[in-house]
Amino acid sequence: MAQEGLTTTLDGFDPSDPETALDQLRSARVALGDLLDAAPAEVRDDLEIEIDYVQALIDALEPVEPGDATEAALQVQSVTDAHPGVDEAAANLAAFSERECAAAG
Repeated sequence: MAQEGLTTTLDGFDPSDPETALDQLRSARVALGDLLDAAPAEVRDDLEIEIDYVQALIDALEPVEPGDATEAALQVQSVTDAHPGVDEAAANLAAFSERECAAAG
């Protein structure tokens, strides 16, 4: 449910376009913060991992010069390498979302 909105926010995420990527990441950061405020305890840790990751991406991309696709890609890779729990957290959130949507549907 809410996870779908976040997925839509990051559709077409392309770190080679740092300005657009930053816009998408900032929107995702706001959406994640809103989700965290309403999240049940069982997913709060995973949401916090995602928020930390998105914020780190924002912090890494902000100083990148517009149009510097190479530096942007290097920054994204560096942040991703420094946040190894992100994929598991995202999978946990997706599974939770599927369960909750199936239960509500």
